Amino acid sequence: MDLIRKEKKKNENNREFVYRVLKENILELRLKPGEGLSETEVAGILSVSRTPIREAFIKLSQEGLMNIYPQRGSFVSHIELDLVQEGIFAREIMEREVLKLACKDFPVDTLEEVKKLYEFQKIIVELSSDPMEFYKLDNSFHKLIFEGCKKNRIWTLIEQLNTHYNRLRVIDAIEKISTETILEHHKTIIEIIENRSVEKVDKIINEHLKNVLPKLEILHKKYPGYFQ
Repeated sequence: MDLIRKEKKKNENNREFVYRVLKENILELRLKPGEGLSETEVAGILSVSRTPIREAFIKLSQEGLMNIYPQRGSFVSHIELDLVQEGIFAREIMEREVLKLACKDFPVDTLEEVKKLYEFQKIIVELSSDPMEFYKLDNSFHKLIFEGCKKNRIWTLIEQLNTHYNRLRVIDAIEKISTETILEHHKTIIEIIENRSVEKVDKIINEHLKNVLPKLEILHKKYPGYFQ
C-alpha cells in the first residue's frame, strides 16, 4: 500500500485527519482505483485506532471514492466515465458564470496572484518537474478565480462533484499530455479577465474543461485497471 502519511493540521481531530489523508491519497492516485484497503493496515500507518478509519471509509464510500462490500472488503472505486461527464457538466455551468462575473469585476491583487500561479506552472513545465505540483497549481488557479468572485463555497461544491474527473486529470498530468494546452488556456483566461472579454468565455471554458476527453482512449489503454 503506497499510502503517504501527512502531517496532522492544527485543531484537526483523528476523524478529520484520517478522512483528509485518505481522500488526498485517493485523488492523487497513490491509492489506486480498485486497490483493497485494510482498516488495520491503514490504522497502523496513520497511528490511530480503527474507529476513525471505519468512519472515513464510510464517508468516502458515500462520496463515490470507495466501495465497501460486506465479507469481501473495502476498495478504492474505479473511475466511472459517466461520473467524469457529470462532473464536467456541473463544473462547466458554474465556471462559465463565474468567469463572466470576473469579466465585470475582479480584484487587481487577486488577478496578480492568478498570474503568479500561471508563471509557476510554466516553470514546472520548463523544468519537467513534479506533475502533481502542476495539477495542484491548476486547481489553485481556478479556485482563486472563484475566490476573487466571492464564490468560495461554489468551488467547494465543484470539488465534491468532480472526484472522478479530477482523478482523470491527475493521470493526464502524470502523462504530461495536456500541459502545454492547459498553459495556453490559462493564459487566455487571464487575458479574458483583464480585457473583460465576456464574449470569449463560453468558448474557452468548453475547450478547457473538455480538453482531456479526446485523450481518454490513450489513457484507458495505458491504465485499463483504473476504469470501470
